[in-house]
Amino acid sequence: MNDILDPAADDVWGASGWIETKDGVVQRGPQNNEEWTAVRNRAMTVAEAGNLLMIVPRAKDGGQWMTFARALVDKGEECVKAADAKNKQRMFDVGGELYQTCLDCHQQYLPAIRDALKTSQ
Repeated sequence: MNDILDPAADDVWGASGWIETKDGVVQRGPQNNEEWTAVRNRAMTVAEAGNLLMIVPRAKDGGQWMTFARALVDKGEECVKAADAKNKQRMFDVGGELYQTCLDCHQQYLPAIRDALKTSQ
């Protein structure tokens, strides 16, 4: 996660969005074909990481883990399509869905987050 998936997802999330500054709104994301290709490659890394997470010994179980891993593949592939279309709004929208997929999985499988959620309920 830390070496492959997280950095790739961070790059995908950085490929869209808007930041308000005192000087106005700054649009984030690729500015040329080379940058779009780089984002596309990182989105493909996200999708392929989902495939890797379905292989033993990475697969934690055959149930919800596989559902989350499959969603990671699907969202990564949607980000690839958005990059191919050079569509920053679509990258933003699918990036949010990708973030939710990651969050849902972390809440169930990442001990620090899972245990914190249990104690807060």
